[in-house]
Amino acid sequence: MENSRLKDLEKRIEHLEYRVKLLAEIADFERHPFISAVLEANLTESQIRAIYDLMDEALQTIREGKPMNHHEFEERIYEIVPSRRGDYHFAEDVVSTLNDEGRWVEVYKHMKKDGMNI
Repeated sequence: MENSRLKDLEKRIEHLEYRVKLLAEIADFERHPFISAVLEANLTESQIRAIYDLMDEALQTIREGKPMNHHEFEERIYEIVPSRRGDYHFAEDVVSTLNDEGRWVEVYKHMKKDGMNI
């Protein structure tokens, strides 16, 4: 009986993963570029929240006139998403897709000025 229940759970998980894949395929990148990037990267809710927190922290740091360079920012992204360590394009995508949605525009401008390739 336990084995049957486990098989049922495995089938449900497989079905849900497939549904998420289908939803990701129809996600509107033009309207929600950050969400599309998040789905593609398979981020968890806690990782997304940590990215938002980092963006808030970066904004506060910039507004206070304290130094924050894009290399430091990228390292912080890698701490949040270790599977993307060394993938500077991912850090760039985070900043640019949020900017495309009109969010954390000041962070985008600062990072671009600092040399981030966005």
